[in-house]
Amino acid sequence: MSFLAPLFLAGLAALSLPILFHLARRTPRQRMRFPSLMFLVPTTPRLTKRNRLEHWLLLALRCLALALLAFGFARPFLKEADQASAAGGRIRRQVILVDRSASLRRDGAWAAALEKVDALVRAAAPADRIAVIAFARVPTVLLSFSEGASLPASDRAAVVRQRLERAPPGWEATHLGQALIAAAEALTEEPVQAERDGVREVVLVSDLQSGARLDALQAFEWPSEVLVRVEPVVVRPAGNAGMQAVVTSAESETVDGAPVRVRVSNSLDATSERFTVGWTQPSGEAASGGQVEAYVPAGQSRLVTLPPRPAAGLNRITLRGDAHPFDNTVWVTDTERRVVPVLYVGQEQAADAGQPLYFLKRALPANARWEFRLKPLRTETVDTTSLREAAWVVASDPLVGTVADTLRAEVQAGKSLLLVPKSTEAARAWVVWLGGRIDAVREEKASRYAMWGEIDFQHPVFAPFADPRFGDFTKIHVWSHRVLDPASISGARVLARFDTGDPALLQVPLGQGSVWLLTSGWHPADSQLGVSSKFVPLLWSLLESSGVVRTDAPGVTVGDPILLDPALGLTRVTRPGGPSEPLPTGATRFEGTTEPGLYLFSGTRGDARISVGLDPGETRTEPLSPEELEQRGLRLKAPEMPSSRDRARVDLPALEAEGRQKLWRWFIGATLLVVVVESLVAARARRAAVMEEGVTP
Repeated sequence: MSFLAPLFLAGLAALSLPILFHLARRTPRQRMRFPSLMFLVPTTPRLTKRNRLEHWLLLALRCLALALLAFGFARPFLKEADQASAAGGRIRRQVILVDRSASLRRDGAWAAALEKVDALVRAAAPADRIAVIAFARVPTVLLSFSEGASLPASDRAAVVRQRLERAPPGWEATHLGQALIAAAEALTEEPVQAERDGVREVVLVSDLQSGARLDALQAFEWPSEVLVRVEPVVVRPAGNAGMQAVVTSAESETVDGAPVRVRVSNSLDATSERFTVGWTQPSGEAASGGQVEAYVPAGQSRLVTLPPRPAAGLNRITLRGDAHPFDNTVWVTDTERRVVPVLYVGQEQAADAGQPLYFLKRALPANARWEFRLKPLRTETVDTTSLREAAWVVASDPLVGTVADTLRAEVQAGKSLLLVPKSTEAARAWVVWLGGRIDAVREEKASRYAMWGEIDFQHPVFAPFADPRFGDFTKIHVWSHRVLDPASISGARVLARFDTGDPALLQVPLGQGSVWLLTSGWHPADSQLGVSSKFVPLLWSLLESSGVVRTDAPGVTVGDPILLDPALGLTRVTRPGGPSEPLPTGATRFEGTTEPGLYLFSGTRGDARISVGLDPGETRTEPLSPEELEQRGLRLKAPEMPSSRDRARVDLPALEAEGRQKLWRWFIGATLLVVVVESLVAARARRAAVMEEGVTP
């Protein structure tokens, strides 16, 4: 027999009290009168021990009652019962879910997590089924149920420890919801025997920071038979401050660029509020003249504008004054302007305010990242060299002969072409060039204007206008448009129609490229599109959908893919502080963002530098309330610990065995029974003593 709270056995010392009470004999206070003793023969008095024990049965009963009470409070349990349960009784199935996100890189956090996992694995009975899953952005199975069952019980802890040490915390975000779902599915998919099925639980070993993502649990119904027990990893000192770069859109920047700004966030449990933010030398030292003070109260964030770079080539910004430096560094890239050659094929003059070229030139202004070099050419002056050099071709008048064949070859190779025919003849020529019928086009000049009506907002071109606040095109009046039958062009897709039902914008795939066909021009003779607020965003959307320009993502974080510009012909990538490695041929995405820093991409036609940062949620390290997990349907199991001081030393199987057996109830019941018997025996002994002394009670 073992005891969960053996300190209560010290109460056995109280067994000395009944013995002392029996040894302490009181002098009788009753006085009895006797007649004269003169006729009695005097004898020598016989000496007896005053402190002799009497009423052995009463003494034994009283000692037994105290002993049973002490044993009951010590919470006894039988180890044999736990072993029998593991060998042929109910089997516990447990998934240990270990957090290895970026927030576990704080001092002492990972070591504390390893100790908790080691204690959990060692505390499991030999027949228990155990699996271990590590998670950050995605869950990874380190030990499956089948593999754990095949290992000797004495080797499981060493195997799990070795695999966890090979998979330390990385730089990814905490997708806690997906990890909990993976653990629950592993438990429900594990085959069980109904007669031996015991507790099924998920043990979460995590710092449980409030920035963890739980959105995946909203669409998941948590199994009612699966319990969740949280083993929190406590990190000292508490509190954390972090920093993220603020990305500015290319369209909003001027030619000279924009000032560099960062967002400094402070957790709710923070103790520091004053920090220093500034540029950092490659050696790690703060750059002189590039620092600024920041006051950020706990639970708040502040935008900090940095001074201009003190020296060229600085791209590292550091936050100082925080106890946990894992999220105190961000990298920013220098603004690199890309030159985009645009070829316009038309007969008009650039200064003519009534022609499409005039509006196109003003819709593509230069900014800090893009410089559009518009080259207008008449149809008779267009050469094959200009077509090959152009990244984007806009044509209002048709091409014929060799240049038309060259244009087709360029589009089939991946180039984009925007057609804006100004007349019915031009529209018919382009439709024939696309493989359609010449009689499928006619001119439409109605007595009233037409409006953009049916629009496919699911297409990437119109996706930016999907919000009802921006999706109203009815204010754009169309005076004249070309009516064509889209069925006459193979593969044509209508993206927008007028309120008359006629096509307004079509997309025609041609090889690896695309041809965009507007049936009405944007100049005043055809429509009001060129003077509307929709014109510039629509052109930018066409440029992005064609791959001519790429809008930077609003902050690429670790684990996010990086979209590669095919126009640069990128062939190699250099990770932060690492060697260069080749890229797959024709790659358009890079999936290897495993750490924050600058990623340099090298290509045959240019280079690109992309900065990758931490997920902002990793900065919010204050503990997540368990109620938030319960609100999402999880069944939390509170740990039954006798005291917070001895929590780390509790034997979990012993705790479960004691809770299952509840032997203390039998000891308390036996104590009450002994007290009743002792009372009856004491009353009987008292009556016998009174009768022997001849005294009426």
